[in-house]
Amino acid sequence: MVDLLAVSLVEQRRTEKQAPHHMLSLCGVRFLVTRGRGFVRIGGPSGETREVSAGDAVLWPAAMEHTLWTEHEPLEAIVIDGPGEREVALR
Repeated sequence: MVDLLAVSLVEQRRTEKQAPHHMLSLCGVRFLVTRGRGFVRIGGPSGETREVSAGDAVLWPAAMEHTLWTEHEPLEAIVIDGPGEREVALR
């Protein structure tokens, strides 16, 4: 079995409203903010909302709805997505 990580750079531009919640990963996703500020919500529309800015890190748990949006400035982040087996090993 080969363990692979997917690493991407994401830029979220200013939005007038929140993006829809989505769930893309069956394993945990690490979200590392490198520039700007915005908001993340984990757990669907009634989930916990936090403001994030450069230097913050967020873990989106496996198979959990989440969303990201900004209100005043763009936000850039590094997103690291890996296999579920690795998620268990990091706990």
